[in-house]
Amino acid sequence: MENYQDYLMENLEQLDKFTRVVAKVHGENHPELHVVRATFLQMKDAVETTPTADLRIYLNKIATITKNYTLPNDACQTYAATYELLKKASELAQ
Repeated sequence: MENYQDYLMENLEQLDKFTRVVAKVHGENHPELHVVRATFLQMKDAVETTPTADLRIYLNKIATITKNYTLPNDACQTYAATYELLKKASELAQ
């Protein structure tokens, strides 16, 4: 079984890019994406500083902000991919 920290490390750069793009493109209509981006950056800093850090607090916050990764009707493919990557990390962390 894959460790959620390893999964996040493997997908960190992609998530960094995706959260930045999605917040920029959709943030005006979905301001919660700016909070998702900020929380992701905190999580990224934590995992880069301490690879064994407990990241569940960040994942739980993102799950709450996104209403358990519920996509809005205007979500693009990158938006969906971002939520899917984060959701898998959350599931692995349980």
